[in-house]
Amino acid sequence: MASPWEILGLDGPVPEKDIRRAYARRLKVMDPEKDIHAFQSLLAARAQALSLAVRESRTGFETTEVSDEASVSVSPDEAQPSCQANHLQASEPGRSQAVAQPSPFEQERHRDDSGRASWLASPSDETGQRDPLGELAERLQLLSGEGWRNDRARVWDSLLEKLAGLPLGQAEHLEPDVIEAMASITLRPDVLGPVPWWKRWRRLNRFRRSHRYNDPDYLRTVLGFESLYGWLTSDSTIWQQLDEARAEGLLIHLQAARRAQSAMQEGALVTAKEEVAPSFHDWSAALTESTAPDVLALAKAHARTGRWPVVWSWRFFFLAPLMALYAYMPWLTVVWVVVFFYLPIQIKLAGFPYPYDKFLPWLCFCGVLCLHAWVGAYSYRGLIRHARRLTAKADHYRIFHPELRRTYLMGLNPDRYGRPKPQWERLRKVLTWLLWAFVCWMFGKAMLALLVVFLSSPAWPTSRLVGAIG
Repeated sequence: MASPWEILGLDGPVPEKDIRRAYARRLKVMDPEKDIHAFQSLLAARAQALSLAVRESRTGFETTEVSDEASVSVSPDEAQPSCQANHLQASEPGRSQAVAQPSPFEQERHRDDSGRASWLASPSDETGQRDPLGELAERLQLLSGEGWRNDRARVWDSLLEKLAGLPLGQAEHLEPDVIEAMASITLRPDVLGPVPWWKRWRRLNRFRRSHRYNDPDYLRTVLGFESLYGWLTSDSTIWQQLDEARAEGLLIHLQAARRAQSAMQEGALVTAKEEVAPSFHDWSAALTESTAPDVLALAKAHARTGRWPVVWSWRFFFLAPLMALYAYMPWLTVVWVVVFFYLPIQIKLAGFPYPYDKFLPWLCFCGVLCLHAWVGAYSYRGLIRHARRLTAKADHYRIFHPELRRTYLMGLNPDRYGRPKPQWERLRKVLTWLLWAFVCWMFGKAMLALLVVFLSSPAWPTSRLVGAIG
């Protein structure tokens, strides 16, 4: 038999706020699934301590030490805490005792005999001293503090059901707490699964790792809260609650979860050459952050009007072969070399008669001029084609993790968190391989010299055999 203060880790009677804080501290270091009796004892101790605190605040008398009748038993027979509130005494004469009913918002988790998750009702008083919204906010904070865990998926589902059953005003009151919880679990770095060394030779295998965007429970939980509040439709609350960097990151993760769930449910994947809807986050990784806004605006203008806008650039006009390579149009550079160099030389060597020997070179020059004009006016079309094909490849290979997707679109290799490795990492690996090749070459050369010495020695049988044959 132990007093509720000892179970909660308190020295004696304290106000209700301190009781809740002590309960939260003990709950963080406890696993309700593994130690059911200790969890039930903690729950009963919390209820008993709150009852004594309410009685003290109502009667005005000083709280005495807890007697044996007020102590909490941890035996299995007393698995459920008592829901009676005998401590509520009426201050006016003639007022009867009130028995509090279990609140649907103040429940704790346990495992029943069938192994499925259920919720134990905790006592509450009839005057509303216990705030149900505060209990839900506290539970959100406790769950999100650990990040995402697969064994907590049912807890998240039950919590989502509770939020969906609240009135509209109360659900909106909890929206800031839900946003903080979602930002805590989505923006936490996700440690990706390792890639075997024999698969690293192919760059695509470095992006096919196990992560939470392949987990249906994670997608169901995140998108369940998103559909409850409609954040992808109206994100004003997110921008008000979080700072700019966290708000943008949360929206990116929500869009990635929506894309992953759609691909998982439909099972239809786009091909590598299919055009997909433009996304600024994807295009800024596939291109550059300075080029992506203008190119994306031109792509949307073409989708809206059906015509490609003319964006003239004298730099692209005069440096058409180089700018074609920059705009991911290498075939235009090949055409330029053929028309400007190869055809005039072949015409000169062929010895065409007059006037063909004069007309054909001028025709090649006009073709090159037209090619320069097209590159100067529509060079951005190569960037649009490159960004669309690259994002289509990312969708085709199911690369939905935001960090992994950005690294793939940038053309770099991911680290253990999916972030791009430094650009000098490739140079370092090349230098390492060259160093190992030099060491192996020197070692082989030394071994070959030793072998020649042994074979040329008179004491070696092979030398005698060679001399006899000679």
